[in-house]
Amino acid sequence: MRGYIEWLQPVIPQLKKEMPARLGRLRSELYQIGSHLRQADALAQLRGAFDLLLEFAEHVGAIDDARATELRAAARQTLWRIGETQGNVLRDLEPAERFITVLGTLLEQRRVRLVEKGTSPRADDVEAVGWFDEDFAYLLPEAARRRVATFLRESGEAWSHSAHALHKALVRKGIVVPGPDGRPEMQVRVGDGKRRVLRLRLTALAEALSPVLSRACPRVRTRTETGVASRIPRKIRRIAR
Repeated sequence: MRGYIEWLQPVIPQLKKEMPARLGRLRSELYQIGSHLRQADALAQLRGAFDLLLEFAEHVGAIDDARATELRAAARQTLWRIGETQGNVLRDLEPAERFITVLGTLLEQRRVRLVEKGTSPRADDVEAVGWFDEDFAYLLPEAARRRVATFLRESGEAWSHSAHALHKALVRKGIVVPGPDGRPEMQVRVGDGKRRVLRLRLTALAEALSPVLSRACPRVRTRTETGVASRIPRKIRRIAR
């Protein structure tokens, strides 16, 4: 391990420049087999780290080029199989579960964001799909559904569920809390005015984030447990912004 770290240290500046493009190519390979966005990123990170280890092993003469090529191919096949399995699991999920899983991933990857309920979205490259407070996310229905559907289509998956069917499923699963009239969408004052939104439980969003991130977050406490409003985990607050 010491030898690997000593070999790695002088090339870190170069790797910082090269790794984003290298990992991007690896992620693209995994997207082609329909791997889930977060899963593709995690597997690309593993593959990139393993490639570096092989380069070090070749450098010190532990393996030759032929063996490195063999191990690289074996790693690629293994990670592809994992990606295919995870993609199949996602395709088998029902609409509400697929929606919340992909939305959590898009937030974690900073492809979309939420802003605090009393503020207006700033103009930048990351689209805001809603707001949040201590208990709920307030999603713009069309914006959130469009981004989830776009991701699934780009991953080679069909998304044939109508907005009506999706909203009913989200309410049925207890992910979305309907308004006083029983409809999934409700009017709420957010940002600089009133909008029709989906009121989504933040606990459901927290569960959609990666296991590693969930372990790093403080546990979400409910009203029953504490007698006060539930608190958004700090990590989720950071991701949402």
